[in-house]
Amino acid sequence: MEWLNEILKDVEGKDEIIKQIKKGIGENFVSKSDFNDKNEENKTLKTQITERDTQLEELKKVNPDELKAKIEELEKTYADEKIAHEKAMKETKANSAIELALTGSKAKNIKAVKALLELDMDAIEFDDNGQIKGLADRLNSLKISDSYLFDGEGTPEPKGGFKGVEPPSGGQTQVTEPKTYEDFLKKIEGDD
Repeated sequence: MEWLNEILKDVEGKDEIIKQIKKGIGENFVSKSDFNDKNEENKTLKTQITERDTQLEELKKVNPDELKAKIEELEKTYADEKIAHEKAMKETKANSAIELALTGSKAKNIKAVKALLELDMDAIEFDDNGQIKGLADRLNSLKISDSYLFDGEGTPEPKGGFKGVEPPSGGQTQVTEPKTYEDFLKKIEGDD
């Protein structure tokens, strides 16, 4: 809640105020990612209910033998839909967790960093806190190897330690008058 610290930076007793706000948010509000997950689940369930109502109307017109075959077909379809729904929910949850972690790590380009993480969505596992196992380690490795992708991480030193050209010692360089062709010839002939 850095934004809250910034807003209340000059307010006396800000730590207590922030503590109370966090408590109130935790008791009365849900996170955006949780809301999005539930909303997506709700949309999917409404679609499934509509499809099932239509299918039930069709089943009323079927004779018992056809009904048995249709039930077996629907059981298989529902099992496949359940697997697809669980996979989609897992991907939604994983994407939310990844984007939240990348935002928290100050990634400059979330899409680019996400691609470099090379996460296999089917193999992702969550810990008890809803975080993706091993994501923090991968993110830290990426911060080291590609620090330019993150704000506040600095830019890496150039290879070989080259840092630029040092000016000559002794302060300012001496500026001489421009030479003419005649001056050049005198210098060559040794008249100078």
